[in-house]
Amino acid sequence: REDVLMAPSMDVLKVVLVRCSDLMTSWEKSHTASDLNFEETNDAEAIEAEAKPSLIERPADGSSYMTLAIFVLLFPLNASFQLTVPDVRHAISIENPTPSIRIASISVISSLVWLMGLSFVMVWSLDSLSRLTHFSDTVMGMTLSAAGTSVPPLVASILAARQGLGNMAVSNAFGSNTFNILIGLGLPWFLYTMFESNDYSDLRDEGVTESVIFLGIAAFLFLGFVMVTNFVLTQSHAYVFIAAYMLFIMYVVTTVREEA
Repeated sequence: REDVLMAPSMDVLKVVLVRCSDLMTSWEKSHTASDLNFEETNDAEAIEAEAKPSLIERPADGSSYMTLAIFVLLFPLNASFQLTVPDVRHAISIENPTPSIRIASISVISSLVWLMGLSFVMVWSLDSLSRLTHFSDTVMGMTLSAAGTSVPPLVASILAARQGLGNMAVSNAFGSNTFNILIGLGLPWFLYTMFESNDYSDLRDEGVTESVIFLGIAAFLFLGFVMVTNFVLTQSHAYVFIAAYMLFIMYVVTTVREEA
């Protein structure tokens, strides 16, 4: 019987092969208790090496003035996160290599509460900024607001990709947009029509149609790329999507200037 070993990337495959080779060598030598203690010591050192610093930990000695200034500026916010969001990274130990469901659930709920609160502050700030700069709400929504609300999915996709979970990274990007369109728009409209006797009629087409068309083109473009390359993403694909987004931003800004 032939076994097939699959890995998300060549680098991950090399690490797995080296680790398997070390384990086989260790098993061939001996299965004594000393070897088991040696393995546990290595696991403890690996977990300790992967431990992440806390959000309020002071930068190391010799850090640049810019690093210290950013630390002082963000300290109140980081301290609030540290006190209200349980850090699941520090809940890992040899006896319990994964955080408990209770800690993970509290961390997720706290993170969602922070995201909702900061999203409200961001929308309020962008509304004030649009009035000062005389840009329409549509432009702010398609540029700064869209970029700001996409930072959490972006970070989640980057972390998933670094761990070799490419499918999760891609699914997170499409899943978040699907949620925004179907729930982020559908739920407020449902609540409005449920408590109001009349339908909502104040929606204006200020570039909304163009943005929806561009979203559809981007989705079909991605689908075409992965089908042609047999679901293999390359660096050239990233260049194409980044260039397409830059063209979209230029189109939005140019359209607003022409209308002004």
